[in-house]
Amino acid sequence: MIVTRHRAYHDRQTTNGAWACFNQGTRAFKGLLNYQSIYRWYIGEMIQSLIDDKIIYAELRPMLLDKTIPSDDGMELVDHSAQMEIVFEEVQKKQDELRRMNRLDEFPFGLKIIYCTPRSISSELMVKELQNCLHLKKKFPDLICGFDLVGAEDRPRNIGSFAKELVDFTHACEREGVSVPFMFHAGETLLDTGGTKDPDNSNLYDALLLQSKRIGHGYSLLKHPLLVEKYKKGNICLEVCPTSNELLHLCGNVRQHILPELLAAGLHCTLNADNPNLFSNSLSYEFYQVMVGDPRMNLYGWKQLALWSIEHACLNATEQQRAKDIFDRKWQEFCHWVVEMYGHTLTTSEVPANATRP
Repeated sequence: MIVTRHRAYHDRQTTNGAWACFNQGTRAFKGLLNYQSIYRWYIGEMIQSLIDDKIIYAELRPMLLDKTIPSDDGMELVDHSAQMEIVFEEVQKKQDELRRMNRLDEFPFGLKIIYCTPRSISSELMVKELQNCLHLKKKFPDLICGFDLVGAEDRPRNIGSFAKELVDFTHACEREGVSVPFMFHAGETLLDTGGTKDPDNSNLYDALLLQSKRIGHGYSLLKHPLLVEKYKKGNICLEVCPTSNELLHLCGNVRQHILPELLAAGLHCTLNADNPNLFSNSLSYEFYQVMVGDPRMNLYGWKQLALWSIEHACLNATEQQRAKDIFDRKWQEFCHWVVEMYGHTLTTSEVPANATRP
């Protein structure tokens, strides 16, 4: 059910083969969670895993194409609204627990949901998915924070295939007085032709035209120098996933990953744990990967990546400021720990003359 070392790296593996392993694992995993009490348990465990990994806020991308899951007795069906109620209740439960222990700063903002649906579905079904997303946004305005299309990009049905439906959705949100920004997966490919043979048919262009707030992966963005400048001007952040890109064969290892080049181009990037249940990774591991993957990465780089994750999160100005305050305090504690734990390993000659204790 997980993508093992052998399945990911054996000498005959391909990008399509890696995607097949991923899709197979996803289907198996969904089957195990396909009833009410285990779904609630999983949400609670997931929240605790975020806290254990020192994550104070998260925006998650669950696949919501399956409309219902059965209740434990099999007599009822739990629809999307009821599933979101479970998520909301589990967040409140954990926050109440932390509040009683005076530890709410460990998870002060809870989590939000980016509504996801496969890019492989028909236009008619896409309309229904967008309607469902809007319905959930109106019912859970503080929980639903965005919309995304997911799935392998080197296949038919690119973002532009649904341009009319997506624009109509934007207008519907405006009429209802709500905001559901797009946060499209785009550029998670080496070909970058939107499932066609046309090099101009890139999801990265369609995502820009549809005013995507953030981009999932953006691995092939550097193929388009003019587009890089437009992304910078639009303040569009890239959600970079080094481990996922390696396991899906976009790069051989983290030293081949394009994150250093994206940063050198002046693009805002964040680190993300893509499908951690299948890829057996965590956000801490992603930070470790980028530190060892390029000798130019250092603690200052780590800090900037974390600050960008706050800047581009779906939080209001007050929440963002509080998140920065919490982060600054925890960062100081971390730096003190580094000095106390490892300071003795440095000789005087190795410490820069202008260095100050944090």
